[in-house]
Amino acid sequence: MQQKNYFYYIILLLIPPAVVLKSRFVTRDNLYMIVPLAIAYLCYFFCLMLVLQIIYSAVRNKKQKDFFVCSYTYDTKTCTFWLDGINGELAVLFISNPFKLQYIPVSDIDSVSVSVDYELGHKKDRAYASRINIVMQIKGKRYKIPIAIGASKYMIIRMAGNGKLILEEAEKFADILLNVKEEKRKARLLQETGKYD
Repeated sequence: MQQKNYFYYIILLLIPPAVVLKSRFVTRDNLYMIVPLAIAYLCYFFCLMLVLQIIYSAVRNKKQKDFFVCSYTYDTKTCTFWLDGINGELAVLFISNPFKLQYIPVSDIDSVSVSVDYELGHKKDRAYASRINIVMQIKGKRYKIPIAIGASKYMIIRMAGNGKLILEEAEKFADILLNVKEEKRKARLLQETGKYD
């Protein structure tokens, strides 16, 4: 499972400097152009983030592959999960890799849990969190997927308020995913041996 595709970002962020260097727009005689170019580069960066958000929304609203029957959807700020309870498959789309809709057989998922990274000064009282994650182990490899991120030291997640709701939704998703995995395991066992465990 690939959460981020750095290739897209590196290429897209290197295009403006390459154009400036190729055109020899900034020379020793006109160093004053660096400030407007830096401002233009920042505008380009924010427009790029907006375009990636639009692409993510478009791919998210697109139909999944044929024979994928979506029985549960879990939408977070950083990714979207679709669960096919009939065929036992999980589809995931990350905002940091918006071009690739990834499919994972539920049988490949070893474990699913929810973890909370508490803010440094509040580890004892657990009142504030810096991020809430879904931790998946797929084919022996561990993935920590952030589903809620506190933007800074002053914009942290209150666990008594919104954080509690996010945590409950994540735990519900983990339970549903584990139930589908168990049902698929029992169905496969019944098909192979004729005995239902």
